[in-house]
Amino acid sequence: MRLTAKSSTSKYQTMATPFETFAQLCNALEATTKRNEKRNLISSLLRKLNVEEIVPTTSFLIGRPFPETDKRVLDVGVNTLWKPQNPNPFIRY
Repeated sequence: MRLTAKSSTSKYQTMATPFETFAQLCNALEATTKRNEKRNLISSLLRKLNVEEIVPTTSFLIGRPFPETDKRVLDVGVNTLWKPQNPNPFIRY
């Protein structure tokens, strides 16, 4: 992801948007059940992105980080996705 900012050496300088911004969006989406709020959160982020950042961002949002023509898969199991942040060492996940 990238953001555009003015630079003293050129009219615009391209900087990467922190992945943390995307992660914060995902947390906010998870925290609400309201469809309109989700739409507003997503559109707010998309408006801040450069055109070339929109496709990768939406691909991640819908759970497809690779283009449709790319046959790669992440192959992440459900146990990896559902592990708690601070797991109990006495419980196997």
